[in-house]
Amino acid sequence: MATRLEQAQQALQNPNVRAFLDMLAAAEGTVQHGYATAFGGAKLPALNDHPRTQTGFTQTDGKRNTTSAAGRYQFLEDTWDDVAGKLKLPDFGPQSQDIAAVELLNRAGALQAVLSGDFDTAVQKSGATWASLPSSPYPQSKRSMDFIRAQLPPNLIQGVTPMPDPIPNQIPDPIPNPITLPPVWASQLPTTTTPAPAAPMVPATQPGAIGAVMAALRPQQVAPIEAEPVFTAEDDAMLAQGLAADVSTQRGQAVAKFFGEEYMPDIPLPDALDASISRYLALI
Repeated sequence: MATRLEQAQQALQNPNVRAFLDMLAAAEGTVQHGYATAFGGAKLPALNDHPRTQTGFTQTDGKRNTTSAAGRYQFLEDTWDDVAGKLKLPDFGPQSQDIAAVELLNRAGALQAVLSGDFDTAVQKSGATWASLPSSPYPQSKRSMDFIRAQLPPNLIQGVTPMPDPIPNQIPDPIPNPITLPPVWASQLPTTTTPAPAAPMVPATQPGAIGAVMAALRPQQVAPIEAEPVFTAEDDAMLAQGLAADVSTQRGQAVAKFFGEEYMPDIPLPDALDASISRYLALI
């Protein structure tokens, strides 16, 4: 199993790790002198060991404070002694500082996020280690997230992996030279219409004759049906009126025939004659 030192050395070969370390240097303001940067921007005379000097500064809350930060990643003296001692780093040189920075990312739980290119998560987890990050809890000047993202290569931000081209819809190619058919009109289509049944022959003098005819004319339920029409009182009245007119016409024709005439006006008849006509109508 690889040691922490070997893990850090291997991680330094990853381009995401190198990009993140370059961003840290820009955020900490150490680009000019790099690994030889003292707190405040001065240049260190040597890199054989951490300088172990205290420099005063004013916090963003107005209070005075001191710091021993130094190097490309601004290691505090106590932090450097702890990391360098456990990893047995020989000096304060560039390779030692890079290894120590990766170890600090590992301790903060941010290294895996860096390796995968999830820099936002890595920044969020590293704020307690580097005061210049926007996630830092310390009362010191911080960089904006826009600044942080601007230091990172666009193709590495968030570890975005290009998605494969979407699979086109499986639509068959159009048929070459399709044959255009003339339109088919509704009148040319075969029909399956069932003719309406003829009205039953009900004697006009039979009690309830009109109601019987109306009931017979209503569509009977034949399975399957989609919906049975609903007859309203108005529909019934209109149908009764039409049937009454037909009965009146039929009665008038019967009276004319009874008297041997082509046409008889609609006049009141004696009851006995009217009864005779009714019996006649019942027979036809």
